[in-house]
Amino acid sequence: MPTVQAKIGSVIGLGLLLTACTSTPLPPSTASPLPLPTASLTPTPAAVATLQPTLTPSPTPTASPTPIPLADTLSDVSYRLPLVIQHVTDTSATLFFELDRPADGKLIYWPAAPNAGGQMQVDFTSEAARHQITLSGLLPDTDYEVEAALMREDGLYQQPGFMGQPWGLIRFRTISGQRPLRIGVIGDAGFGDQVTYALAEEMAGYDLDFVLHTGDVVYRIGENADPYEAYALKWYLPFAPLLRRMPVYTVVGNHDVEPAALWQGSPFYYQVFPPFTDPRFEPSDNQGRNQWYAFAYGDVQFVLLDTQTFFGEGGRAEQDAWLQERLSDPRFALTIPVFHVPPYTSGLHGSDGLAVRSAWCPQFIEAGVPLVLSGHDHNYERLTADGVTYIVSGGGSAVLYSLTALLPESQFFAKEHHFVLLEITDNQIELQAIALGGQVIDQAVLTLR
Repeated sequence: MPTVQAKIGSVIGLGLLLTACTSTPLPPSTASPLPLPTASLTPTPAAVATLQPTLTPSPTPTASPTPIPLADTLSDVSYRLPLVIQHVTDTSATLFFELDRPADGKLIYWPAAPNAGGQMQVDFTSEAARHQITLSGLLPDTDYEVEAALMREDGLYQQPGFMGQPWGLIRFRTISGQRPLRIGVIGDAGFGDQVTYALAEEMAGYDLDFVLHTGDVVYRIGENADPYEAYALKWYLPFAPLLRRMPVYTVVGNHDVEPAALWQGSPFYYQVFPPFTDPRFEPSDNQGRNQWYAFAYGDVQFVLLDTQTFFGEGGRAEQDAWLQERLSDPRFALTIPVFHVPPYTSGLHGSDGLAVRSAWCPQFIEAGVPLVLSGHDHNYERLTADGVTYIVSGGGSAVLYSLTALLPESQFFAKEHHFVLLEITDNQIELQAIALGGQVIDQAVLTLR
C-alpha cells in the first residue's frame, strides 16, 4: 500500500464502480401532491451566518495489523448527517459526516479487491462532531470501502446508526482518467416521496461515476421537526443507494435558501454541503459556503452555479467574475455548467430565467459550451439555442408541471418522472432521458468540437 496522507477538518457552525442493481422499484406514491407556488423565487435575507470551515491537523493514517474489532450493535452516538463521499479524484477522496455529539473514533478504509492492501485508519477526536476527511495517496481506478467506527470504553468499536438503522459501508471508485464518463442527472426531488426512492434505485443500476442534482434538494422543511429530520427523510434516505456509492454534486435551488430553510441564520443547505477542495481549482466558496464551485474529471470541468444571485442572494458580481475565469481556463477541453433556474423552458416558470439567459448564455456561446443542465420546472425538456443544448431536468419527484408555452427552441418536452443519463466520450455526449420504469423518452447525441 502506498504512503497515504489525510487531513481531517471540523466544520464549525452549523462515490465509484457500482455493481448493477436489480431491486424492484418502489411503487409511485398514490397521494395527490400539493402544487408548489409559482412565485417561489424568494430572496435569502442579507444577514446570514458565516460558515467558515476550519481544517485542523491530523496524524498520518496508519496501517492496521489486524482488522479493527467492531461490535454487532450500533453505537449510542448516531449520525446527524451520515457519512457520504463529497468528491473523488484519481488519488484522493473527500468524505463528510456529522455526529449527534462529539466522539472519539476512526475512519477505516481499504481497497475492495482481494489482496489489494490492508486496512488503513485515520483517527478523529471528540473535539468536534462534524468531520470532513480527505484521504490522499489512493490508487487510481480502484474501489475503496469506508466505514466510521466509534470507540467504546471496553476497547471495541461500534458503527454510528442513522435514523435508528445501520447506514452501512461506503464504497467509491477513484478516477481512472478513461472515457466514457457516465453521469446521472436529477432535480427537484425534495419531497421524500416514493417516486424519488424508485428513481434513485433505478439510477444506482447504471454504473455511474457520479450524479448531478439540479437543485431544490429538500422542500417544505417546516413540515418536519427540524431541518435534520427534513434532510433525513427527503434527502439521505431516498438517495441512499447513490450516496453510499458515489459523489452527488448539488446546486442551490430557490427552495434550498428560502426563509423556511434557514437554520441558525443561514440556509441549512450549507450545513449539509460544506465546501470541499478540488486540487485543480482555487477555493471558490463565498462566505465559507459552496454557493458556487467547480470540479474536474480528466479534461472535463463541471461548473456549478447559484442562480439565486439573480433574485436577491448575495455574491452575483463575485460569481460572474469567477464564471468568466472558469470558461476561459485552457486546461479543459469541455465545460458543462449546472444551475437551477433554466434560461430556456416551456414549463410553468417560463420567464424566471430571462436574466440568466441575458447574463450567461452569451458567455456559453463564446466559450463553446455544448451542454447546460438545469431544473426548477418539474418536467423534462431539451432545447437548443445558438448551438448550445439546454436540458431541464426537474422530474425527480411526484410533483410534475405541464407544458405552458412551447418555445421555438424546444426539441422535446415531457411531463414525466425521470432522470437523465449522460455518457461522455472524446468525440460526443450521448444523452438519454429515462422515465420511471426504464423507458427512454428522449435521446440525442452532441458532437464535440
